[in-house]
Amino acid sequence: MRRLLLICAGTAIFTASFFATLWFLDRSPVSAAKSDAAKVLVVALENYRSYRGTYPIFLNIDVPLSELEGALTHAGVIAALPAIEWVKLSRYVSVDGNSYGLLVSKNPPCLVEVNISKSTWWGQPPACVEF
Repeated sequence: MRRLLLICAGTAIFTASFFATLWFLDRSPVSAAKSDAAKVLVVALENYRSYRGTYPIFLNIDVPLSELEGALTHAGVIAALPAIEWVKLSRYVSVDGNSYGLLVSKNPPCLVEVNISKSTWWGQPPACVEF
């Protein structure tokens, strides 16, 4: 009986340590910076829409986030986008201002669609999980 109790206690300690490690790694500065950048971008787009009535629309439908950053800073909803590699390489599209899509350049690329689904923008990559 005592041996079974020790085995159960050891298994519980091992399991708790394993999940605590996963929790800590998920909260690492790198992953936190990625999710923070995503939150900053989504909040800035929602603030832009609340101030202007639409999401930003550009002459070129598919634009890099650096161009989107210019519109968001000009509107005063953001100072700057975080300088993270996937932000520099990602793309933005809004055809009518009522919806938008983000092609997030991670490995593999993923798509964020807001107020639209199955848009076939960029060949319809899988949906992003972090947004």
